[in-house]
Amino acid sequence: MMNHSESLSPSLVTNVSVRFVENGTDGLIAWASLIIANSVKLDRIAVRRGRDGNLFLTYPAKAASRGSKPYYFNPISSNAAEVVKAAVLARMASLTDAVSKEDAQDQ
Repeated sequence: MMNHSESLSPSLVTNVSVRFVENGTDGLIAWASLIIANSVKLDRIAVRRGRDGNLFLTYPAKAASRGSKPYYFNPISSNAAEVVKAAVLARMASLTDAVSKEDAQDQ
């Protein structure tokens, strides 16, 4: 079992899927899901564009009393957060590259 000090290997993040959103609110541009270590599926990860233009992920949370938002799941280390983000952004890039290639062939 991994503890907080162990690294999440990028090879353990698989089956990354991305669904782009039109007219998303609060910077939402896509929804992502993925599988970790062939054991756990993480779904409904939001991909958002910040005011500075950078992309970031937000994880599902329940609106609770007094304004708190407990997350259903989220990375517990900066390494895990970066590995998940890199996998999602790489999948997004591959999808946009594929669309660009199809558009170029159609012309």
